[in-house]
Amino acid sequence: MNFLAPGSDGQVRTKICGLRRIGDLAFCQEQSIDAVGLNFWPKSKRYLEPALAATWLGQMPKTPTRVGVFVNEPTSSIQRLLEKGIIEIAQLHGDETPEDCAKLKMAGFPVIKAIGVKDSSSLAQLSAFDVGGIVLDAFCPGDYGGSGKTFNWELALEAREILGDTPLILSGGLVSANVAEAIQKVRPHAVDVASGVESAPGVKSKEMIADFLQTVRSA
Repeated sequence: MNFLAPGSDGQVRTKICGLRRIGDLAFCQEQSIDAVGLNFWPKSKRYLEPALAATWLGQMPKTPTRVGVFVNEPTSSIQRLLEKGIIEIAQLHGDETPEDCAKLKMAGFPVIKAIGVKDSSSLAQLSAFDVGGIVLDAFCPGDYGGSGKTFNWELALEAREILGDTPLILSGGLVSANVAEAIQKVRPHAVDVASGVESAPGVKSKEMIADFLQTVRSA
C-alpha cells in the first residue's frame, strides 16, 4: 500500500510517529497501521539511531510504510538511507526549502514536508513545495513536532484549498478523544500521532494505539 496514494475505500490513513522499540513496530504491523515514523533528529526525545532501524528491518522485513523524520539534515544523508531501503519516504520536519525537497524528488524518492502552523500566514509557503504530502503540525518555537499541542483546524481547511490534490496529513495534539472531530472537520488524507499514544516519550502504549486506531477507522 502506498501511504501517499488516495485510497479507493476513502479511509483516512494512520501514521504512528516516533517509534523507539521494535515491539512497538511489531504491534503497528499487527494492527495494519498504514505508516510509522522513525525520528532521525538527534535532539528529539524520540531519536532512533539509523543503525538500529536497519537492524529492526533485518528482523522484520515486513513493516508498515517506513517514514524517516529529519530536521535540517543534509539531503545526501537522507538519500543514503532511502537508497539502502531503511526508509521509504523522507519527512522533512525542519526549515528545509522547496529546493531541498526538490533534490530528493528529482532523485526519485517520495518526500513529505512538515509545516508548523501558527496562523494563516504560515500557509503562505505551502504552494512553493512540490512534494508528495504536507504535514500540518502545531508551531512551537525552538521545537520541531511531537509537542502534543493542537492548532486551529480552520487553518487546515484553508490549507486544503491551497494544496488541492496534494495529500494533507494532520498532526499536532491528536488523541483518541479528539481525532474523530478532527477527521470530520478537516477530512485529511491521514492523521499523524506521536505523544497521543504514549505512556512516556518514545514509549508507545498498545492500548492507546489500538484505541486511537479504532476511533480513526470509525470516524
